[in-house]
Amino acid sequence: MIDYAVIRVYTREGARFEGREAASAIVSFVHSLRLSARCTVLRGVEGCYESGELASSHIVDLSHDMPLVVDIVLPAAEAEALVSRLAAMVSDGVVALLPAEVRSFRSPRRLFPRNLLVADAMTRKPVVARPDYSARTLAELLLDHRLKALPVADEGGGLAGIVTQGDLMRRAGMPIRVGLLRAIPADRREKWLEEAEGIAVGKIMTPSPRCLREDQRLAEAVHLMAREKLKRLPVVDASRRIVGMLSRIDLLSAIAESKARGREEGDAAAEPGEPRFVRDVTDRELLTLRPGTGLREAVTALAKASLQRAAVVDERGVLLGLVSDDILIEAMDEKKPGGALARFLGRGGAGGVGEIMLRSPASVREDSSLDEALALMTERGFKRVPVVDEGGVFRGMLRRDAVLLALSRIV
Repeated sequence: MIDYAVIRVYTREGARFEGREAASAIVSFVHSLRLSARCTVLRGVEGCYESGELASSHIVDLSHDMPLVVDIVLPAAEAEALVSRLAAMVSDGVVALLPAEVRSFRSPRRLFPRNLLVADAMTRKPVVARPDYSARTLAELLLDHRLKALPVADEGGGLAGIVTQGDLMRRAGMPIRVGLLRAIPADRREKWLEEAEGIAVGKIMTPSPRCLREDQRLAEAVHLMAREKLKRLPVVDASRRIVGMLSRIDLLSAIAESKARGREEGDAAAEPGEPRFVRDVTDRELLTLRPGTGLREAVTALAKASLQRAAVVDERGVLLGLVSDDILIEAMDEKKPGGALARFLGRGGAGGVGEIMLRSPASVREDSSLDEALALMTERGFKRVPVVDEGGVFRGMLRRDAVLLALSRIV
């Protein structure tokens, strides 16, 4: 266990700091630092001060300026710096630093401190769209910044709406998701881009969307986004101006960082019911293809399941690779190197997804820790991670939203 110390402040009810009761100001200050600390204010029933003044709660000698003691228990490494800052706040009292022989320190463990705010995890200064932007400009912004949605700001920077690639497809006729625009034939792409030039973002956006406040607790955002399956939300300040975006990957990164901090501080215990292993998250995508599955058949299977990728397995179910819609579409473009396979298939050849799949993809086992899966998702940007058993048999695709939902139960 790490070393702890106690900072003890002896003051009185009448002491003030910047117009506030000093003890209350100290608690607020310690809270704002987000330390791994416990802070308690104790009110005395009797005492005296170095001035000779006596304070008593006896009815015959009632005092309204009783002594106060503020105890702060925190890691010793953080104590010295805090003592010097508290000394500047206490104009009437004593600040003492005491060693503490802590034998036990237990607390209901959470994924991150309750005082962690949305502002601490959000992506700041997000790319924004304007209502008068064209759908073409929007698509180009999404493509250039590798995004799938943008908040829409009014002239004052306030939140006017949100617009997604789904809006472009449903309301502006975009023929395929943004990430695949460059993979479709140039004439078809240019035809849509010309049409999109005359469609305003304000006509296709979702107005007055759900949003988060920057001073909202991050735990609330986790519950909201996990339960309602929201991929991202705009973040606004008190004036409803756009200050950030919060996405699933932002939340998972915050969770991974908090769990790593807990390990450093010696907190390895798990809460009852907390998912610890990959096997504890059972909501997975199960679509599989065989290596000989034809390209067009694979595209149809993905579309029917509303998925963008599938596992490729052998006759025993062992994971061989992954294939995605962008890999398939590129392979079917006869003007690109992969097009040789498409022409071969068109003549009735027997080639299939096994020839173009991503081989030996990173995966996790059922008995892998959930921390390992989190690391793959956050450090390498994976939205999904294949799960295999001890024999390499595919057991489903672990998704970001499923992990977030499982972890949200203990936030």
